Amino acid sequence: MSHTYLTTQELSELIKYNPRTIRNELKDSVLIEGIHYIRPFGSPSQILCNCHLD
Repeated sequence: MSHTYLTTQELSELIKYNPRTIRNELKDSVLIEGIHYIRPFGSPSQILCNCHLD
């Protein structure tokens, strides 16, 4: 099983959601910090999602 980190933009292209929707609606309700994503230092608006890609 291989995991990779995607930026909010890359995730939006993969799942066909607007990056703003991911940040405002999915973050902390569907995507849980520390489990599904991390927030890089110095970038409060960008998240890196931990995704399993086949």
